[in-house]
Amino acid sequence: DIVDIESELTEAQVSRWQAQFLRHTLMLVVVLGPKPGVLELQPFNVEDATPYQARLSPGESAILRADALSHRFTSMEDTLVMSCFTLAQDRQGRPSLGLLTPVARALED
Repeated sequence: DIVDIESELTEAQVSRWQAQFLRHTLMLVVVLGPKPGVLELQPFNVEDATPYQARLSPGESAILRADALSHRFTSMEDTLVMSCFTLAQDRQGRPSLGLLTPVARALED
């Protein structure tokens, strides 16, 4: 049986993650392995953009603009990937609505 694990976020959960998604700029992705995979990148605000796919092997890394690109790592087999974000320094300021990523916009709504 498939268990439905989706649930509504609480206000506290939204606040916690919203701060991250409003301020993240760069994302570092490191493939730990043991198998390779594909990192797919696509601009947020370009309709019908063809996704760019980069094959990454264990030990390889990529840096991407998390505030401008959707990103997804897939592998045909089980493999581990580590990621971290750099955050904008201004903790008080908020970007304009035009600069919100899709995830940040969804949390805002």
